[in-house]
Amino acid sequence: MLDVFAPSTDPHLPSRHTSRLPPDVLDLPEVDEWNDSLYAELYGPADIMVWGETVEADVLGWITSSDEPGTWPVAVYTHGGEWTVYDCTMTEFLLQLLTGEFDGNPTGLTRLFGKGSAEFTTG
Repeated sequence: MLDVFAPSTDPHLPSRHTSRLPPDVLDLPEVDEWNDSLYAELYGPADIMVWGETVEADVLGWITSSDEPGTWPVAVYTHGGEWTVYDCTMTEFLLQLLTGEFDGNPTGLTRLFGKGSAEFTTG
């Protein structure tokens, strides 16, 4: 299962909405691990707006590096791993995940990678 969070402008809503990483998470040294040193120089965890998560504890977010949200790349933090940056939109990321177009699975979701379709539910 992959959860996509709803947007909200209320910072007091529960974490099931798009939000920045909380301060206690930003204080963890492992949250600043990147798979590419170039991205480690360009971005930090405070630049990430979380828009989803997986049942495998992967964190999915945008790197809010510009004033143009349509250009924000996707960042994925694999559970117990590091941030990997994908130069695509959220919808392109989800499509490529379902169609298996990435060189390798960007998440811990082995049953979803390359499946070709998915069931979408609300709740």
